[in-house]
Amino acid sequence: MLACCVLATMVLFERYCSTGNRWMLAAAWACYLTGYGVLESNIATAALAVCVPAIVFTIGHLLLIPRLTNGAYELRWDLGIASTAWRYCEVLGGGGVSVVFSGVIVCLTAKRAARLLALLGLGWFLATLAPMLPLQGHVTDYYLTVPSIGFAFLFAAGWQAYPRMTLAVFLSYFLLHTPVAYRESRVSVDRSLDMQALVLGVNQAQQLHPGKTLLLDGIGDGLFWSGVYDNPFSLVRAAGTKLTPQTAARLTPYPELFRAGDYTLPEETVSALLAAGQAEVYTVTNRRLVRSTATYVAQARQSAPRGMDLASTASAPFLGPEWHVQEEGFRWMPSRATVTLEGPGDVLEVKGFCVPGQVGVTVSGKWGVQALVERRVEQCPGDFVLSFPLPAGRTAKARVTLTATPPIRIASDARELALAVRSIAVR
Repeated sequence: MLACCVLATMVLFERYCSTGNRWMLAAAWACYLTGYGVLESNIATAALAVCVPAIVFTIGHLLLIPRLTNGAYELRWDLGIASTAWRYCEVLGGGGVSVVFSGVIVCLTAKRAARLLALLGLGWFLATLAPMLPLQGHVTDYYLTVPSIGFAFLFAAGWQAYPRMTLAVFLSYFLLHTPVAYRESRVSVDRSLDMQALVLGVNQAQQLHPGKTLLLDGIGDGLFWSGVYDNPFSLVRAAGTKLTPQTAARLTPYPELFRAGDYTLPEETVSALLAAGQAEVYTVTNRRLVRSTATYVAQARQSAPRGMDLASTASAPFLGPEWHVQEEGFRWMPSRATVTLEGPGDVLEVKGFCVPGQVGVTVSGKWGVQALVERRVEQCPGDFVLSFPLPAGRTAKARVTLTATPPIRIASDARELALAVRSIAVR
């Protein structure tokens, strides 16, 4: 859409210069200003056309939009921009780099007409890519879509100056990128078909179970980012559809983009809804929704472990959605996290470590609704073992809640990190 706005602006402005028709100028302005409603990177058009609106937009954006200080969309104005530019060169591949290099040759050696056209192509490519370079934590191939339009100008300039060289560059670009484009197109088609099947399946499920809460199980990162993230179920009036707590816990966390807890319900609420017959569970498999309520309830009734290694994938079904993804030998927890345990014992034992920068970490807990005594990690950095006496008359199985303060931030990691936990067990 942004490319359409910029191209239309250029074409209409060229028509105005050729004919003097003010309607063409007005239309060019309309397309140019519309681009700011499409994407912020429209400010790059200022390098090709008008600067004043871009300056006004930039000032307004800086004053009115909160600035992100961490995460994927943090703007970093340092030497890392050069590294980001090189990463985009790697994404372009040999074909794209050869086109840019050929454009530079045309700019240096060709006649005036071809040189100006090549400068336009290079200017387009660099100006539309430049706003993306400070996003050093978010290098993606689709950011090259608009800059790649500059290749058309470069091919045209090269054809005017050096037809044979341009034909060779074009063929190499075509042969190298066609298989990639086909593969990526197939991936996009498959994702769209997966989402279509999921949304239509949810629509059919809610017709079979009117008034009930639908819980989806078995959704991975790919399907989540293909559309579940944007809650497409509102399109079929099923906006209340949620993920099971276990599925939400398995999603790779990106705290700056989403909270897993927003896409699920607390496990206690899920259990109550299922017990009252007010919820249905469906598992996503091979572009079909399979009703799995009975299986899910049976699994939930199975015994929980007495203890677990949090770095093991086997612990995932018993962890709340708050926990971060398992790492080498441990998991990070945010300020609050939950885990289901069951078994005899007098003490809840938590093992882990704290890192440099953590000072005086205080940890409290609950066994179900019964509060546990508060503990403090005295040796930081270093390993720790915390023991919480369990209350008399406690239930054999419960959802254990751990709370750790204060949380910390580590370098460019946008996650809320409070405690690195290796294991939890009843002793």
